[in-house]
Amino acid sequence: MAIHTLPAGWSLLATRPRDELHQALLTSTGERSFADVPVDWWDASIDAWRPTSIVRLLGGVWDVGRDVEVLVPDSGGPSAARISIAHVRLSRLLTAGVSRYWVARYQKLLVLRLVEQAAVLGGDPDPLRRLAARLRHQESLGYDVWATAYATGARDGVELPPEVPPATDDNGWEPAGADDPAAIIHAAVRVLAADLLRLDEALEEAGATAAERAAHPLLAAITSLLLRSPATPMVSPAGSDSRLA
Repeated sequence: MAIHTLPAGWSLLATRPRDELHQALLTSTGERSFADVPVDWWDASIDAWRPTSIVRLLGGVWDVGRDVEVLVPDSGGPSAARISIAHVRLSRLLTAGVSRYWVARYQKLLVLRLVEQAAVLGGDPDPLRRLAARLRHQESLGYDVWATAYATGARDGVELPPEVPPATDDNGWEPAGADDPAAIIHAAVRVLAADLLRLDEALEEAGATAAERAAHPLLAAITSLLLRSPATPMVSPAGSDSRLA
């Protein structure tokens, strides 16, 4: 399998100007508005792009020297590095393996937030903790794939063929049974829906079309989870004009 390929539906991003993403990052008022969005950053030391993901924005709105904090692989796991927004682009290096890593990592973070919700609402957090452990295992399995792609990098101007993105696994996200507290189910839907809108808006501000946003692995994963939720009779796909309440 080629290390550097584009998921189907994202091919058009290969010709999209980076200025749209830079403008969106420059004017964003939320430190974590673009959190978890996969990007590539230009490493001048090797003259290549490296696949990574945004942690948070640094600096003020319209700050000419505004930076973004991204993840970099390290011996003890991912760590954060500060990069100028002028050196990032929406990721064009989302192979099936790299996508699986970002999806597993993102789902683990969501579950950990739901564990906190369960503790507040008085629910049993143990099933969520077991799910978090499974996702943590999947994340660790995908870490080397991302670290390898990061270390290899991709030269500028390389034409890459599209690759069909991986099907989203259930990863233990079965619909809750009748014995599960309704409050936990609704809390999960609120968390998922809020992040769906946040990421969809961030990508739209960065210039991604509705079709490109719908094909994004993180948005596809969230939509899949929402559609399987017993508390969500119908959810509009990413990129539609409707908005969840």
